[in-house]
Amino acid sequence: MEEKKRQHSPIKVGCSIVFVTIHLIILLLILTMCRVPKRDYEPYLTAGEQYYQEILGVSPTIASGKYYADEGGGFSITVTFSPEQMKNPLVKQFTKNQSELSFRGTSTESNIVGISEEATKNLEAANSFHEFNRPVSKMLDDLLKNDNPDSELSKSLEEREIFMCSTDLSFWKKVFNNYERLKDKPFEERFAWLKDQTDDKTFFFLSTEIAGSEFLFETLKEDAFPVDVFPVGTIFKMKGILDNKHILYQSDENYQLVESKNDYPVTY
Repeated sequence: MEEKKRQHSPIKVGCSIVFVTIHLIILLLILTMCRVPKRDYEPYLTAGEQYYQEILGVSPTIASGKYYADEGGGFSITVTFSPEQMKNPLVKQFTKNQSELSFRGTSTESNIVGISEEATKNLEAANSFHEFNRPVSKMLDDLLKNDNPDSELSKSLEEREIFMCSTDLSFWKKVFNNYERLKDKPFEERFAWLKDQTDDKTFFFLSTEIAGSEFLFETLKEDAFPVDVFPVGTIFKMKGILDNKHILYQSDENYQLVESKNDYPVTY
């Protein structure tokens, strides 16, 4: 009997090794599938380094989580400022005295079809910079708040919500550096300052809906927006409620609306 047990022992040992090996292979496959690939996290590391150098003049440590954190393909991005960097007044203002910032990252690759190669490139860059720029983006929102509804400027805007788009880091640096000076100024003064910052990468964006279809756009476009209030190059979006289609127009040197060459405006 003991001899039979000894004869079967090598088989049992062999089966155990195979069993453990299979489980280890499955575990390694799962870990490999859950690991964030370089193509997903690297754009954040590159954009973050560029962003903080331009806006704050420092290089904090930017790290990505090694594994996906949720089923939606999200992973963590963490920004850590050193004690020496935290002594910088600009860093203190930006971080609100928090030495570590974090957000959820996802793939920055474009999933929008039918747009130009340039628009795709701008969209993917915007996806990389957007979360880093969120504090300054909120500052811009504050500067665009129309808190003087009785002014002539406000009346011409007809209670429209105004947006600005920019893929130029130097613009966002100006917003950050001038925010404290401008935030308590009248809306007209803030609006005038923002108008002076516009160029081909930084522009105002307005949108309106019409109770009709796309065929009415050409007829109504001149009366749909206060075109002359905004700088040349402002983008105006008209959307038809009935057919859910839209056209992007852009003001030219004569403040006439022409179809925009920017087929998918984005912002950092």
